[in-house]
Amino acid sequence: MKKYVIIAITFVFLIVLAMAIGLKLTPNLKVTLGKDQKVNTNDTVSVTLDLNSKEDVYGIQFDLLFDEEVLEYQSSNTKLSNKWYSRCEYIQKGTVRVILYDASDFTTPIKKGDLYELLFDTKDYRGDISTVLRIDNFKAYDKNGNNIQDVKSKSVKIKLK
Repeated sequence: MKKYVIIAITFVFLIVLAMAIGLKLTPNLKVTLGKDQKVNTNDTVSVTLDLNSKEDVYGIQFDLLFDEEVLEYQSSNTKLSNKWYSRCEYIQKGTVRVILYDASDFTTPIKKGDLYELLFDTKDYRGDISTVLRIDNFKAYDKNGNNIQDVKSKSVKIKLK
């Protein structure tokens, strides 16, 4: 019986210690990049970035990698209020960089919702082919410019028929 009490006290102590030093037991930030899609050649593919955060987010930056043999970047637009600045630029072959931030003196943070839409045209291919759009180097920032949490690479599969 004494052994179980010691184990329980140790477990509670470790949880309290983890909370005291700021160890997060669950992720604060979740990012998704839409669902896998099946499209025809010469169609437009729409990919939406969705955010779900426990903390207020005031800025976001990420790269979206794609295969230029299969997809051609066309345009993008923010789904946030006009108080947010957004920019998407082609930085190298097969990579666009998206930058979003609160341009209203840090009065309009976000926590969740659809943030950004990117449009790609599929190229003319004979037969079936699949490709992947992948988020890389995703960063989300708090009011002081500190990185809230790194996000592992996310991807969505596009199958052309």
